[in-house]
Amino acid sequence: MKKILITSGTKGGTGKTTIAVNMAIILAYELRNRAQYPVVLIDLGLDSGTATLLMLGNIEEKMPYTLADYFMGKIPDPLSTFYVKTWQIDDDTFKLVFTASISQYPSQVKVDSTYSRDY
Repeated sequence: MKKILITSGTKGGTGKTTIAVNMAIILAYELRNRAQYPVVLIDLGLDSGTATLLMLGNIEEKMPYTLADYFMGKIPDPLSTFYVKTWQIDDDTFKLVFTASISQYPSQVKVDSTYSRDY
């Protein structure tokens, strides 16, 4: 069964992104044995990309595409904006698919891998 969970609001600084990222990571861990990519986190905050920054942590390399690039018509395929973050806990690995939404910082982001239809 597919489910969509949304955090939203108009006021900044209320914890929406923190809740969304933490929920996505916990769900990805809990559902890790049900699907290869059980959770997709989509950050539609095109102005800041805080969720993307939280997901990546270390900011060093260029990210090829962001969700903003797709919305602005710079790329034809929205799947080009999806990336995979992988965690390892003891002998267990789990993954979370997320969109990059930090168009004003494209030269500062590092990703584990790009999500594509070949997976």
